[in-house]
Order: sequence, then structure tokens, then C-alpha cells
Amino acid sequence: MRRVFPKPVPLSKAERKRLRKLEARYKAVFDKYPDGEVPDDDAAKLQRIEAAVEALNRQAYAERDIALAGAFVTLGHDGAVRIERGFVRAEDEPKSKGKAKAKDETAKAKAKDADGLAPLSEKLVAELTAYRTSALRNELAKHPVTAFLALVHALALDTFFKGSTCTCLEIAPKMAWLSGHAPGMDESEAEKETAERHAAWGKRMPQEPEALWPFIHGLPESERMALLAHCVSLTANALQVRGHKPDALAHAGVLAREVALDMTAYWQPSAAGYFNRVSKDRIAEAVREGVSEQAARNIAA
Repeated sequence: MRRVFPKPVPLSKAERKRLRKLEARYKAVFDKYPDGEVPDDDAAKLQRIEAAVEALNRQAYAERDIALAGAFVTLGHDGAVRIERGFVRAEDEPKSKGKAKAKDETAKAKAKDADGLAPLSEKLVAELTAYRTSALRNELAKHPVTAFLALVHALALDTFFKGSTCTCLEIAPKMAWLSGHAPGMDESEAEKETAERHAAWGKRMPQEPEALWPFIHGLPESERMALLAHCVSLTANALQVRGHKPDALAHAGVLAREVALDMTAYWQPSAAGYFNRVSKDRIAEAVREGVSEQAARNIAA
């Protein structure tokens, strides 16, 4: 499903004035300690100012999003209630403005045809637009900056505006869902961080897919790269399951080396997650490989 996110609530004139005062007070206290060693009294004061600033920076869902989207209420891995908001079912999606506009233009074209001008044949239109597509491809290849923008736009469009057709690039990201393969996966450190990053970008996205191009065009280069990295990262699939191509798994290994992936930062073996599900010999083999022969002999009994 597509997901919508809350947006910052515009501040009133009085709130903006209060925010400036709070920021000035925070800076005045913080700048007294350039070495970072802040006494407890002033540290508590900074925390109070931060809380006041956070209270001003409110976020809320747009009224149309509240009417359109729904929420999932589940139990987390630790038994706590977990609420995920802002999901829009495909059948509840409003009709695209782009499609409505296209229909209007088609209707206008038919009206002109009715006025006496013979319409261009479909074959001629296809031929003319084939030449245009060829020229566009060639020029795009000569403008790597624009090609990069178009790539980010196409990936972000499919990631945050599922089903939108506001791109001429036939590039579509695919995402393998991991939750079905590992219970509790959604509450792992990597998934939490990914969800937070996705939500942070989602809150910055424009309301309409048609506004995505100027939004991406206006981003600083570093942020544009970060958005691209996020969208690309969601397509990575290193699942070792039946039917998955060995070459893809080999490439996952290449990427893991490139990013210096350290799995100990994300996963630790436990009785439920590993030891109860493998043989004693397999455990000894893992200890032998990861620690030493002596360590494996020590646990053999």
C-alpha cells in the first residue's frame, strides 16, 4: 500500500516569535561550554528548552489523508501495542489528476476533429513519437545530471506514490518483503532505522506526485544522493530461498564487502533465533569458524 505521513503544522506569528526566543536561549546556554561539558543545572535547562521547541514543532495529517488512509494496530514482538498509520489501499486511491487531464485533452482533440480537421492516424503518431523518443534518449545520455535527476525521480515516485505514472522512464523498483521469513523482523534494528528514514522522507514529500520533480530538482546534491540511496536500498534482495539466482546472491556479497557490512551490529545468535534450530555439530562448526578449534572443543561436551 501507499503510505501518507503527517506534515509540519504552520506556526502562528506568536509561535514563530516564541520559537526564535527559545532558539536564542538555547544557543546562549550551549555556547558557554565550547568543550561540551555542560553542568547538570544547565543540561536540565537545555532539555526543557528542547521540549518546548519540540512542542511547537507539531505535525498532523491533512484532512483528506485522514479520510483516505487507515491504520494497523498490532502487538509488537515484546507484547507492546504498535500502531502504524497512514496506509492507503489501492481501491481507495483517488483518481490521478494526470489521467483526468489526459482525458480532458483527448476530449478537446476530438472536439477539434469534429470541427473539420482530420485526426492524425495512430500509426503516424507512433512514428513521430518514436523519433522523439530516440532523440530524447540520445540527449539524455549527453546530460548525466538530468539523467541522474530522472532516475531519482522515477525511483522516488514508485517508492512514495505507488501507482503514479508521472514519469516516462520505464524503471520500476521491486521490493522483497522480509517479514514472512523472519518473525519479529519489523522490530529489528535495521528495520527500525529503515522505517524511521522512510518516514522522515515521507514527511518531506509533496502532496501530489506531479510536484515531485521540482521537489527533487530543488534538493541539495547530498540530499538527492541520500534519497537515491534510500530508494535503491529498499530493492536489495539477499534472501537465500528456492528460486533465487546464485548470481544475485554473489552480487549481494560484493555489496556487503563494499559497505563493510558487520552483521554483529545487527544480529546476535540466540536459542530461539538459532541454537534450538540446528544440530550440536553445526553449533560446534560455527564456533570453530568464528572463534577457534579450542573453543569448539571446550563446548563439545
